[in-house]
Amino acid sequence: MAIMRPRYKVGDKFKLSHEALDNYGDKFAEKAFTVRAVYTHHVPVAQMGSDPTGHPGFDPAGGSPLYGSELNFDVYEWEMEAA
Repeated sequence: MAIMRPRYKVGDKFKLSHEALDNYGDKFAEKAFTVRAVYTHHVPVAQMGSDPTGHPGFDPAGGSPLYGSELNFDVYEWEMEAA
């Protein structure tokens, strides 16, 4: 398994990329969000509390870490731009 090296860290600000806006809608355009969690591998739901870098929705086919923020969904790096 390849090691995921996050580009963003907790506390960094980001905006959604144009590709992400195509999926999630223009209501998120030009808004900045804060990274609250960085997930680098899949874990079962039961282990989520004991493994802060694992997420049950993580898919390595996404090609990057998965990030949590104040959005009600998580995003991959290719869906993010630095704010």
